[in-house]
Amino acid sequence: MKNVLIVYGHSNEQNSLSNKTIIDYVKDLPHITIRNLNEVSKDFKFDIKAEQEALTNADVIVFQFPFHWYSLPAIFKKWLDDVLAFGFAYGPGGDKLAGKKVVLSFTTGAPADSYSVSGSNNYSVTQLLAPIIQSVNFVNMIVSDTVFSNGMLYIPDMVGDKNAIQAKAKAHGEKLAKVLEKL
Repeated sequence: MKNVLIVYGHSNEQNSLSNKTIIDYVKDLPHITIRNLNEVSKDFKFDIKAEQEALTNADVIVFQFPFHWYSLPAIFKKWLDDVLAFGFAYGPGGDKLAGKKVVLSFTTGAPADSYSVSGSNNYSVTQLLAPIIQSVNFVNMIVSDTVFSNGMLYIPDMVGDKNAIQAKAKAHGEKLAKVLEKL
């Protein structure tokens, strides 16, 4: 397996069940490094050089996140804005990420039919991912796989079955591990 960097961003990590379960499943796999954006930032400020070095040292990069308002959580978007900088990721001399493979691994709180054009949404998940995929493509990285799970919302005593969500998250982690093994 190649060196894998998992960039994990969550807007409400302390209450996450599914994404924490996924991270817990893959964190001990060989050659895995996890950059938890909540831990490597202070008030949404990042050590840009450290983040860029982590990206440079990785062969494969996983973006792990909850699909939040049809996009990345704010902390993840801020990380992209700051770290994928001119002269590093694009522009003159900005070829440091060229050719690196990216796996998009994410969860949605809503069930799958909420992301069907015939359902309550006007766009599919693939269509909604277009800005993220275009950002990855713009810096000459390659989206090699997408792993996602729907219906992952759990709020104690309100929404979701904890055991069912954990089982789905573990299955997501297993699928992600299999994707990483083949890269």
